[in-house]
Amino acid sequence: MMRLALAALLNTATAMDTSADPGPDLTVLAPVKPVHLRQMDDSGRFGHLHSTKRTGEDVTVIAKDALAHAGLAPEEWFVISNYMTKKTGLNHVSLRQHVGGLECVNCIAVCNVDRHGRVVNLGYTAHTGRRLASTTPTITPRQALEHAVAYWNASVPEETQAHECDPVKEDGCEQRQKWHPIKGLSPFDTLAKLEVLATGHDEAALVWQISIETEDPYYHMYEVSVQATGEHAGAILQLHDLVNWDNWGKSEANLTATALRGEDSRHVLKKQPLVAPVKPGPKKRIGGVYEIYPIPFLDPTLGPRGISDDDIDFRASPLGWHDTGEVIGDFTDTQGNNVCAQENRGNSASRSCNDDIGARPDGGDDLNFVFEFDEQADPTADPTQSAAITNLFWWHNVFHDITYLNGFDEPAGNFQENNFELGGLGDDGVQANAQDGAGFNNANFATPVDGQRPRCRMYLWNAWTPFRDGDFDSGIIVHEVGHGVSNRLTGGPNQAGCLPGGQAGGMGEGWSDWWAIQLMQRDDHGPNTAFPMGDYVVTGGIRIYPYSYDMEINPATYGFISGPAYSGVHAMGSFWCGALHDVYWLMRIEYGWDPNWYDGVAGNNMFWQNVLDGNKLQPCQPNMVDARDAILLADEQNYGGVHVCTLWCGFARRGMGVSAFSGPFNNRNVEEAFDFPTACDCPELYAKADAAMALHRANATISL
Repeated sequence: MMRLALAALLNTATAMDTSADPGPDLTVLAPVKPVHLRQMDDSGRFGHLHSTKRTGEDVTVIAKDALAHAGLAPEEWFVISNYMTKKTGLNHVSLRQHVGGLECVNCIAVCNVDRHGRVVNLGYTAHTGRRLASTTPTITPRQALEHAVAYWNASVPEETQAHECDPVKEDGCEQRQKWHPIKGLSPFDTLAKLEVLATGHDEAALVWQISIETEDPYYHMYEVSVQATGEHAGAILQLHDLVNWDNWGKSEANLTATALRGEDSRHVLKKQPLVAPVKPGPKKRIGGVYEIYPIPFLDPTLGPRGISDDDIDFRASPLGWHDTGEVIGDFTDTQGNNVCAQENRGNSASRSCNDDIGARPDGGDDLNFVFEFDEQADPTADPTQSAAITNLFWWHNVFHDITYLNGFDEPAGNFQENNFELGGLGDDGVQANAQDGAGFNNANFATPVDGQRPRCRMYLWNAWTPFRDGDFDSGIIVHEVGHGVSNRLTGGPNQAGCLPGGQAGGMGEGWSDWWAIQLMQRDDHGPNTAFPMGDYVVTGGIRIYPYSYDMEINPATYGFISGPAYSGVHAMGSFWCGALHDVYWLMRIEYGWDPNWYDGVAGNNMFWQNVLDGNKLQPCQPNMVDARDAILLADEQNYGGVHVCTLWCGFARRGMGVSAFSGPFNNRNVEEAFDFPTACDCPELYAKADAAMALHRANATISL
């Protein structure tokens, strides 16, 4: 009966339903000013912050010495993560400051130390003022929780029960409280912990730090800092969400008549033929056969589906995609070590791979996941539903393998059930919900700390008849899991929330768009090819401008983010993605292009590596200038700075030149600049790009 009712709904609904809207943006950011210390010379090259070699010494000691050199008290800082990037030997040490014996919520330091013990750079937010007058709260944890949920017009049910904490057996009972799951509050445990929040460079407040996952339809993982003492006790001093809700519900695009993605017309959707199953082999396959939208045809507007056979990279997924290496961990459906992809129209809040949540297609012993996709059919009915879940599963695994080879591995906090004793914490493969029942017309990704399961939610889109399924727009899938990558890498895997909003949150959106756009690139594209984002589910895309090197198609420069149209993180992120796209094109023109995203060594591959490593090098809560410099630092570490001038030319073209200035990450009043180091011949490189655009236009005219 439920399936019949839903099918009827699918065939009749045409109005845009915004029930998956995340609700109002409640983000509150403390007015802190992160510090980023690095060393650049007149030629635009980045050297070491501290160049003395300390080979063989404990890198955590070196990091604390760097904090002391910056004028901080190293005894107040405690390591929260420390891992090494294998390719470069670069160590990434993250530390948290303790103030008055309590953890400081937003006092995070990131120190990067090379294989010879030299400090590459140091970023931190610290409390350097007077000690707190008191560390005794004047409101209870329960009162703080009530103030927190009242901020989004909710209340704490009277029957909410707290976990008992035995002070004889446990330390710090008076500084924390945990409540059981209960309807009306949260389907999971809710936690309060007494901590300190830096509210300025020399100011701080005692807070109850509330960690709560809210109920649907507005699913959030809020971290709320509630003032715990004084006349303003109960005030919300900081609030940010570990769920990245994306603005997919309407088009912001301002499109003119231009060829999109280098095509003269959109790819016409056709009913795909059902491919004959693979004949059974002598034993169960390790790698499967999947019919999906492959690289670079990420969605139906870009090209047809294809058959992917044994597309696993065993360096990244040594047991394949369907085996966790555990006693009960060898599967024939869409679950494995990296992701569990399943239908969730019942809107289960569970973060697990559970048969009670929803269906998963089964490929049998041959792991044959070839299912017909009929766009004119009910997307919730098989075989189309199985085709959608298969696409969701395949893309999570492919992106896992690609980013693994670039250094988002177990020690860096990637998403795996089994880490094979290679570092980091396991039990955190992605739970990917297809056709999630929380609403329509959106997608989101929740990224807690390493060892806690992330969740990707994909939705149906009801502006179409019948509905379209976001699970067939692989650009959305890449965008969402891209949030997980940037959130885990920035600030280290054991610190969540380093991209909470402002320019930092905007770049989170920009990186996610950029990774998706990169995987759409083809040999026949030119610098003036335009790439709308989310074009399959929202005609024309959802950003203010499509992405293109051509300034006539996308004119955005750094100064745009100070304008009223760029107040939101998605708009700011669209500028950041556009800047990265320019740099990509200059790298492609100078150093070539290789469609091999696993082992390629061309300009696009090297820049992809620098962007990912820039996430590791940048401070917690970076602004865009911080992130630009982190990418330049990454090139020094990865390639000896060979590409620095090309990178500078790309950033300078979009107003992020040498003299560009930004205040803290939560400030949009930036100063753009188009200058570049005198050692760089950017005009010559720009001329090459202009010539490439002219040639692409000429070829397009001839083909017409």
